[in-house]
Amino acid sequence: MALLAQVDQNILFWFQDVLRTPFLNSAVLFFTSLGDAGFLWIGCSICMLFFKRWRNVGAVSLISLLLCFLSGELLLKHLIARPRPIVELKALIPLIPTQDGFSFPSGHTGSSFAASFVYLWGAPARWAKIFFPILAGLMGLSRIYIGVHYPSDVLAGAILGIIWSQVTWQSFHIVQRKRKERLA
Repeated sequence: MALLAQVDQNILFWFQDVLRTPFLNSAVLFFTSLGDAGFLWIGCSICMLFFKRWRNVGAVSLISLLLCFLSGELLLKHLIARPRPIVELKALIPLIPTQDGFSFPSGHTGSSFAASFVYLWGAPARWAKIFFPILAGLMGLSRIYIGVHYPSDVLAGAILGIIWSQVTWQSFHIVQRKRKERLA
């Protein structure tokens, strides 16, 4: 665990000391704010409900988002209770005011991967299969960049989101198959 903690710290300070620039700070702060409360992904998913071609993808992604929120924000964060980096690393300068709550897993990243991987598996458009997972990855990186999550928090959020997207997508297909069997 000491090695993981050291790697986490080194990456955070590398982001802070090497990557941060005034222009990039503004862009990343704007982008990461889109993930607040899952706004970006909830909004995209709700919009999909209005288009027949995307309706199932939107509905499944909303379920994936809910399950990721319940397991990550309401369960894992409180079970693990990992303090945010600013609490433990006094030399770290976060770009937003200190957030309440715990650090592990990253909720922004979890919701991003929960929705975007449903989009990846179910999107009828080829561009979506590339575009949305890239956005999810950038959301995770933004949380490290602004200094509110350790890289391992982001990795855990990504894994949690992918798991829930897979579970909900596969469950949807099982329900669809059983419905077709009943109707046949």
